[in-house]
Amino acid sequence: MPLCILAALLLQSLLSVENQEIPTLKIQETLACIPTLIVGYYTKDLMKIVITGIITIALIRLVG
Repeated sequence: MPLCILAALLLQSLLSVENQEIPTLKIQETLACIPTLIVGYYTKDLMKIVITGIITIALIRLVG
């Protein structure tokens, strides 16, 4: 997939727009995105990236 499509999908999942207001950042998803991007940068392995994202968002929702 082209990088611009992946970036658009990522931003769409991190931003929330309601009633044509200014987009707001989804905090839980943004926090889960940080370790996922780090794992993706260093490993370049899609399975590790997906598993990291799932585990991170599950831990954040469990704690929060």
